[in-house]
Amino acid sequence: MAQYYFYIMTNRSDSLYTGVTNDLERRVYEHKHGLAEGFTKRYNLTTLVYYETTDDVRSAVAPEKQIKGWLRSKKIALIGSMNPQWRDLSEGWDAPPLQTLRSAQGDRVDGRATGPQPVILSPPGADEESGGGRHQRSPSKRGTRGSSAMTTTIAELQAKGAAARQASRVLARLSTDVKNRALLAIAEALPARQEEILAANAEDVRASREAGIAEAVLDRLALTAERLAGIARDVRTVAGLPDPVGETIDQRVLPNGLVVGRRRVPLGVIGAIYEARPNVTVDIASLCLKSGNACFLRGGKEAIHSNTILARVLREAIAAAGAPADAVQMVENTDRALVGEMLKMSDVIDLVVPRGGAELIRFVADNARMPVLIGGTGVCHTYVDRAADLAKAEAIVNNAKCRRPTICNAMDTLLVHVDAAEAFLPALGRRWAEKVEMRCDARSLRVLRAREIPGLSLREAAPDDFGKEFLAFVAAVKVVDSLDEALEHIQRYATGHSDAIVTEDYSAAMRFVDEVDSAVVYVNASTQFTDGAQFGLGAEIIDSTQKTIARGPVALREITTYKWIVLGSGQTRP
Repeated sequence: MAQYYFYIMTNRSDSLYTGVTNDLERRVYEHKHGLAEGFTKRYNLTTLVYYETTDDVRSAVAPEKQIKGWLRSKKIALIGSMNPQWRDLSEGWDAPPLQTLRSAQGDRVDGRATGPQPVILSPPGADEESGGGRHQRSPSKRGTRGSSAMTTTIAELQAKGAAARQASRVLARLSTDVKNRALLAIAEALPARQEEILAANAEDVRASREAGIAEAVLDRLALTAERLAGIARDVRTVAGLPDPVGETIDQRVLPNGLVVGRRRVPLGVIGAIYEARPNVTVDIASLCLKSGNACFLRGGKEAIHSNTILARVLREAIAAAGAPADAVQMVENTDRALVGEMLKMSDVIDLVVPRGGAELIRFVADNARMPVLIGGTGVCHTYVDRAADLAKAEAIVNNAKCRRPTICNAMDTLLVHVDAAEAFLPALGRRWAEKVEMRCDARSLRVLRAREIPGLSLREAAPDDFGKEFLAFVAAVKVVDSLDEALEHIQRYATGHSDAIVTEDYSAAMRFVDEVDSAVVYVNASTQFTDGAQFGLGAEIIDSTQKTIARGPVALREITTYKWIVLGSGQTRP
């Protein structure tokens, strides 16, 4: 009896392709080896993540058509429910014999088939992103496939970790001159290899846009010539910073003559698990290199092509400068299971840094066997005090919200003293017309609606709008009666990232600085300055919101530790 197969292929960017065929083994072979023209060849979809078998061709074609209309999240959920690690289900399949391929394809003369052709039932339009279906077990002879592939991947992960650990020992002894030479080589290589870097990034952006990724993520993902030049400048800044390694701290002579002090040393290997931010690859690598640490990087699937080429550029530049290329390790497999495996590698990784959404941060914090440096969600506030210079306040608030609304230091909630509200809010509303949606409490809504500002988007704030990180042109707005009320609001809703006051009253400013318990507290400045480069640190590993290890922008000194050095002249303890 004839058998028919509905199947799904994917690639490193998790683009999806659905197809129908009566010879799955041969068809997968053709996809893997670029023998099937079209979408799968163009976008290198070579991994079989799902299929089902039927003896009725209509039962194969019908779900393929139905699943095309599903939301991507539904398709991914169904694949994940049956193949949670997205393993290649064709791993271990034997390649079709050459004669089988020849007989299926027919003899060819001048590129034209003259013999029988394989029956490929993918309907017109099948070469597009799709997904879903019900997973059926493979024939029994293939029942164990997939496990060996995962074992190999974990072995490669361990090998990368071991290489990073070995490189960290070399880096710890490396001179500042060599490290700076490597950093300058990176800064030169980034613009020199701009064309291939931006081409890889364009592929990531295209795939993410087709997958329905949010605009906030696309903005973080996208690289441009200008952004790449900025990244290169930051690397040069890191090269020009003092080397923290070897710095002596708190040295003193004890009454017994012992000279006791602390010396800065690298941590060793820093792991980073992050999402769609390819600039993070360079930021972390450059800071780790200067501080004598190796880095073990696992970026998000959305940026896999960008991160892969950036890691290659980094490694080549580092090696050309005489430093160990293995100081930068990139996990190029986007299998989600590898994150869990990486978090078990406490024998290799000394500190792990998650950069991404709350779900990723929570997962890393709950599962890591090594210390975790956390940068939480950034719900940032700006309070316009009764004594504020309103022109200054308008510029600060506008910058804090609108410069780049998709980053963690963007303002989410605006608090305005009641004495300033009548003058300040309408002026800001006119500036934000056609641009920012204002989600207002009752008093601010009344003030703004009374002015009937054309094009201004207003709506009543929901309770959960306060305490929300919008990452968009949206701001929650509240009128408060006093500095006390503003401080209470911030204490309740802030996440400890960045909060600001705008005021000309020195005592109000100092009270705000003293009582707001955030990593960065501003007086008369935009919260968007919370950034390692803006603070003169060159770059940052993370903006930490925790109170141990490090807080705020984490750069060179924060990713070193110290050892005690004790110099004696024969002393023995009584």
